[in-house]
Amino acid sequence: RGTNGIPLWIEWHFGKLTITTGLKHDVGIGEAPEWKEGVRQGVYLLSPALLKKSMVNVDARFARGAGEVHLQFY
Repeated sequence: RGTNGIPLWIEWHFGKLTITTGLKHDVGIGEAPEWKEGVRQGVYLLSPALLKKSMVNVDARFARGAGEVHLQFY
């Protein structure tokens, strides 16, 4: 009925080539996801305030020079 966390991963696009650190294949509602092995994924656990919302927004930015990902959930 709801969720308490949001899974995160990165996909790198190089023309027609895509490298993903996430799912092995598409997943339908109610199906168990299968994750790539040997790479990193993350989970953002929602705060009590965000758990009350019907929708959560995320601002995602990649600082290319530093190689850092910045995320803000609201």
